This record gives sequence, structure tokens and C-alpha cells, in this order.
Amino acid sequence: MNFTDQYIKMCDCEEVQKHFCLKSDSIIIFRPTLPKQHETQSWIKSYVNCAFRLLQDFYYWCAVQRKEHIERVKGATMEELWLMFYMWREHYKVWENGQWVQLKEKIIETVKK
Repeated sequence: MNFTDQYIKMCDCEEVQKHFCLKSDSIIIFRPTLPKQHETQSWIKSYVNCAFRLLQDFYYWCAVQRKEHIERVKGATMEELWLMFYMWREHYKVWENGQWVQLKEKIIETVKK
């Protein structure tokens, strides 16, 4: 499990923490939590019951990031990479200069079929 300051900061956002809210009647209990890889993977809606496609698109995304945006992913742990992929895929955000930044265009590139 990743407990680095970087990962803790990356997880401190509504898009991640909403998955850990406990609801009881009309009370919502918020408990800040760091997701594990399998949890982050399960949040990516378009890949339900299709692990191979998820891994294929994750691999392609990593290759593009390494080629075009190395500063975003250099030295990142697997938890950080999966979280970056989730935020890009589901919320159109990228991690830049210590914060999540909304992309201007909602372009989702995946492996060509």
C-alpha cells in the first residue's frame, strides 16, 4: 500500500473520497481513505467484466503518458498510475504540479479495435 505524501494528496479529492462515504438513514459518514489498486480499477465503469480490455487500455495510456507527458508519470507508483488513469478516464482530469487539473477537451483515447 502506498502511503507517500504524493499519493495521500492525490486521494484527497471528492472523486476519490465519494467511494468511501458510508450512508446511514439521513446521515453521511465521511472517512478519508486511500484506495488500493483493485478498488481504483473497479471504479472505472466502462470496463465492468472486461479485465483484459481494462489492462490493454491502461497499458496504452501508460505508453502515451511516457512518450508525451513523462513529467506526469515519472517515478509514480502503481497506485498512483491507476489513480491517474481513473481520474483521466472517468473525470477528465490530470495530475499536474501537485493538483488535479480539468482537461479542456474530453478526449478519451483507447487502443484501436
